[in-house]
Amino acid sequence: MKKAIYKIHKYSGVTLGFLLFLLALSGVGISFREELMPKVYPEMFHITSGTSYLPLHELYSNAQKYLGVEKKITNIYGSEETDEAYIVLYKTPQAIFPGMLTINPYSGDIVGEMSMIKNIFAIALFMHSNFFLGKIGSYFVGFCGLVLIFFVLSGIYIWLPQNHLRAKLLRTFALTKLHLVQRLHHSLGLVFSLILLISAITGFLTVFDLSYYLMRPLQGQTTRVDDFERKSECTFDEQKNVVQSITPLMEKNLISVHFCSAKNGLMKVSYGLHDRNFLNGYGRIVVDPKTNKVLQEANSEKDPSSWNIKRLTIYPLHTGEYLGLFGRIIVFSSGLALVIIFFTGVTLFIRRRKMHQSLIP
Repeated sequence: MKKAIYKIHKYSGVTLGFLLFLLALSGVGISFREELMPKVYPEMFHITSGTSYLPLHELYSNAQKYLGVEKKITNIYGSEETDEAYIVLYKTPQAIFPGMLTINPYSGDIVGEMSMIKNIFAIALFMHSNFFLGKIGSYFVGFCGLVLIFFVLSGIYIWLPQNHLRAKLLRTFALTKLHLVQRLHHSLGLVFSLILLISAITGFLTVFDLSYYLMRPLQGQTTRVDDFERKSECTFDEQKNVVQSITPLMEKNLISVHFCSAKNGLMKVSYGLHDRNFLNGYGRIVVDPKTNKVLQEANSEKDPSSWNIKRLTIYPLHTGEYLGLFGRIIVFSSGLALVIIFFTGVTLFIRRRKMHQSLIP
């Protein structure tokens, strides 16, 4: 039994393991993107703090005027920092990747513009979320979560001795040059096994959100905001009216505005209940721009738990945000460990294959 699992672990490790390597590498790249992106691209984000923000509809109008008629704004993201610009994403017809503007929320001036394909953090995010393959790619990422669960559990099973566990642990963590690659592969796998297992499970649940789809019908809850869609065209004025009518609390604690798209003719506004950190409580409304009517409203402190498990528990566990800075450092370290585990695993595979071939007459 162990020999069969070892073979599956070994051969799938040098094939499917490459996908996990890409996910780990991109995960490392986005772990601290909110802090690092303004540092890497200061010309895009740095502004001088003002006394009061402009109304959001003026920022929207200024950004759309700058972009012209053909380019359509898809998202606006607020910032938790008072000296950082807001992010505006837009789509150009027939362009594969969206573009990004940054706008000064105090003056309405455009701070900078760049293609998302030139943003290393955006590239890492696209890779980690869907392998640049859209919705199908995101499902594939979810499948990779199951693959990682198999690698972690099978790796532990293969390593576990029938007896003398203490002696095996001492050999694995011994600081000697002999079999260094193998020791590194085993020791990192053991140390980070629990974190990687949690990452794999939460990554799978983030993609497929089984906690919601199983709990909601059992508890007789209505469809949440995220699934509320309607295909229709929206004009600039219709969407501006929606932005103009949102409440002062939404503007003050703005997290994001999702504008109409070719797939969904409804708008979504997300905001913090206490500040701009959704972990401290968030609200979201879905609005029909044709009528400026709120079709559905959610409040994480009042609405059914099945709506919020993914956003407030599963996803923050996956990113480490649930445990603050400490958790994010742990998740970052586990990503680096998985990168090294892949390289050491491939090295062991090549080395053993050469040894086996040298024994063949």
